Amino acid sequence: RELNFWTKSEFDRFIESFDEDEGMYKLIFEILFWTGCRCGELLGIFLKDLDLRNNTIHINKTFYRRNKQDFLTSPKTESSNRKVTVPDFLMKEIKAYTDSLYGLRDNDRIFQITDRAIQKKLKSKSEMLGLTPIRIHDMRHSHIAFLIEKNVQPLVIAQRVGHDSVNTTMNIYGHLYPNKQKQIADMLNCEATGEPTSKV
Repeated sequence: RELNFWTKSEFDRFIESFDEDEGMYKLIFEILFWTGCRCGELLGIFLKDLDLRNNTIHINKTFYRRNKQDFLTSPKTESSNRKVTVPDFLMKEIKAYTDSLYGLRDNDRIFQITDRAIQKKLKSKSEMLGLTPIRIHDMRHSHIAFLIEKNVQPLVIAQRVGHDSVNTTMNIYGHLYPNKQKQIADMLNCEATGEPTSKV
């Protein structure tokens, strides 16, 4: 299955292009890339869903707007209801952002915009930088592809992004593991013969 995603270097080019007055959008794309959450899940995050002490975000809602009406629903699947641990730097940025929002209450969404506004920003920035055009959901693919590149186990990835099972992860992203079988064979050869593994 063909997937569209950005490499880390492409994402870096994208995120470095944001000005100070685009701080909200920059943070949105950072959360999408570094957590792999769906756009609707991100837009459904309330202030009370942030655990600053444990660096986690509780993903438990999905927000979307259709025909000028706002909807807040349960996540896509039961396994999509999860807590995602985020890097220290990202939680610090999230805290700085939410602290800057006057009067934000526990049951308020921290990003009070729509997916269409995010997609519009993504499209305009990508075109300006000459980057491969991707959709918002491809940020999720980019996160998972990055984890695969860093040799994170499929089960851990499935739990992080809220897949029903590791089979879902492997069915969608298994082709991104092209050298894994060769690596296993090399490891077994090394254990049996003492010969070093190949560099392939």
